[in-house]
Amino acid sequence: MKRMRRMLSLIAATALVASACTSSQPSTVVDLSKFKLKPAPAGSCVIDAVRMCNDLAGGGGTPQRTGSPDMPSLPESLDFQIPAGQSIKLTCYFQPGSGAAVKANARADAPLTDNSVAYLRSQKFCAKK
Repeated sequence: MKRMRRMLSLIAATALVASACTSSQPSTVVDLSKFKLKPAPAGSCVIDAVRMCNDLAGGGGTPQRTGSPDMPSLPESLDFQIPAGQSIKLTCYFQPGSGAAVKANARADAPLTDNSVAYLRSQKFCAKK
């Protein structure tokens, strides 16, 4: 996704420079529809952040996590990059005794695309409705 964004930025910058240099010609319009980055329908994937945190952190207890056995540790931030997709920021709260995530939040850097939803579903990272 980062490579795609860089390419789109380069195309847009080239178009801007070209239009600025030749004021007698109409500005170039970049057709983004050919890149097939379509937003997924709203609600097509509710990210299961707890599952992602457990899978990414390995689910095992780690001695450096602090907190009482009854309360989750301080939040830990994890970044997850969907292959050829978006980045998801996770905030995970782990149970100090077991090391399992008991609470979590997920935030994508942009609305999820069809490709990203397909990947998240394949990894079982979408909560069941």
